[in-house]
Amino acid sequence: MKEIIILAGGKGSRIQHILPNLPKCLAPVNGKAFLQYQINYLLQSGIEHFIFSLGYLSEQVIEYLNSHFPTLNKTLIIEEQALGTGGAIAKAIQAAKSSHVFITNGDTYFPADLELMERLFHQKNADLILATTEIENPDRFGSLDFDEEGRIRHFHEKKPISKAYINAGFYLISKQAFLNCKLKAVFSFETEILEKKINDWKIYAAPMQKLFIDIGVPEDFRRSQSLLVDKN
Repeated sequence: MKEIIILAGGKGSRIQHILPNLPKCLAPVNGKAFLQYQINYLLQSGIEHFIFSLGYLSEQVIEYLNSHFPTLNKTLIIEEQALGTGGAIAKAIQAAKSSHVFITNGDTYFPADLELMERLFHQKNADLILATTEIENPDRFGSLDFDEEGRIRHFHEKKPISKAYINAGFYLISKQAFLNCKLKAVFSFETEILEKKINDWKIYAAPMQKLFIDIGVPEDFRRSQSLLVDKN
C-alpha cells in the first residue's frame, strides 16, 4: 500500500499576515485550497492512504477534508503541542501500515516521481530517499551534494549561490529505521535525521526536474496563482 504523511500542522508565521485565520495548506490558489492540488496529484500517483499531521487550526482542515474528499482513505493525527517536523513524523508514522512511507509538507507543491523513489529505495536498500531538484538562486533553501551513486554526502547552509540542488521536502523513509532512532518527543527531522544520520543511514537523492512551490513565503504564495493555474 502506498502511504503518505502530509505535515500540515505549522502556524506559518511568514505568511500569517496574508492568511490570518487560515492554515497554510488551505491557502486559496485560483479559488481552490492549496491542499486540493496536492491531494489530486497524489491520488493520480497511486497514494492509497493519507496520514495528515495537523496542529494549528486543525478543525478547519478536518472540515475541509470531510466536505471535499469524503471518501479519501485518511488518518488524522492531531498535535496538542508543536512537536517539530521530527516529532510530528514520529507521531504520524505509527499510523502507517507499510514498511516504508512517503512524507511531504502541506505547504509545498512538488509533483515527485513516486515510482522512481520506490525503485531507488529498493535498489539501494536505502533507509531514506530524498527528492531533490536543481533551481536557480536557492538562497533561502540551502543545498546538498550527492556522489555518483546518488548517496547524499553534504547538506549546506543557506548562502548566495547561482544554482544548486535543494531538498524538495519529499521523502520515502523506512518506518523501522526511523522508529529505531528513539529521539525526543520534540525534534527537527532536518537536523536530527538528515544531518546527523548522513553517515550512519543510507540516504540517497532522487534528482528530478519538477515544479517546486513553497507557499510558506509571500512571494511564492503569489507565484503559485499563475504556476498552478493549469493543475487540478
